[in-house]
Amino acid sequence: MITARFYVTSITRTAYNPAHAAITLKPAYRGEENKAWAEATPSGEITLQVNNPAAVAQFTEWFETGKDLHLTFAAVDTVS
Repeated sequence: MITARFYVTSITRTAYNPAHAAITLKPAYRGEENKAWAEATPSGEITLQVNNPAAVAQFTEWFETGKDLHLTFAAVDTVS
C-alpha cells in the first residue's frame, strides 16, 4: 500500500453540464508541515472526471479551504 498527500489545484466545470467537473490534484509539497511528505509522496498530476454533483461539491470545498488529501493506493483483491 502507498499513501500520498495531494491537494486540489483546479476545478473545471463542463459547459454542457455544470454539475460535472474535471478535478486536478497535485502533490502537497508546500509548507513546513509537508516537508516529510515531500520526500516520499509520488510526484505527478491526477485529473479526475467527476460526474456526481455531491462529489464535485466535496472537491470544491477542499479546493476552497486548501485541504490536503490522503490518497491510498492498494491492490484490489477480486474473485473471478
